[in-house]
Amino acid sequence: MIWKWFCRKMAFYWKWVARCRADKAAFALERAEAWNRRAGV
Repeated sequence: MIWKWFCRKMAFYWKWVARCRADKAAFALERAEAWNRRAGV
């Protein structure tokens, strides 16, 4: 059934989006910490 396939695809997509957002947030945090160290805060 196409609906089941669609739901599975959407679930996979949202999992991927969430992981991407988490990676971006972690990367931003890392950069902020690096900037703070450079500024000597």
